[in-house]
Amino acid sequence: RDRLVIGREDCCLRTFRAAGRVGATRLYDLPIPYHVSFRRAMQTEEAAYPGVSTQDLPADTFAADRVARKTAELAAASHVMVASDYVRRGLLEAGVPADRVTRIPYGCDAGRPYRPHA
Repeated sequence: RDRLVIGREDCCLRTFRAAGRVGATRLYDLPIPYHVSFRRAMQTEEAAYPGVSTQDLPADTFAADRVARKTAELAAASHVMVASDYVRRGLLEAGVPADRVTRIPYGCDAGRPYRPHA
């Protein structure tokens, strides 16, 4: 019997753990850079432009408990789905095996005319 759980970054640790106990595949949707890549980018920007890059970040962006949860979510995932090469590269740099990461870009069929729903 096939079982699949899809969880979004920052809110799926308990679900992934429960799904793992019953042998379900856990697909992690990571729509933004992994916290390690994001922190590195913010540090680079902060060094170049002090105060600009971090002024609007929520205070808990890099809180230890949040970072630990994100790390645990990634570890509990069977596979990771990302939308960009940038996010994929960050995961590979963080040591995630390439065969655990699939890039599925956001997009639309540009040749199809837009028709709003009635």
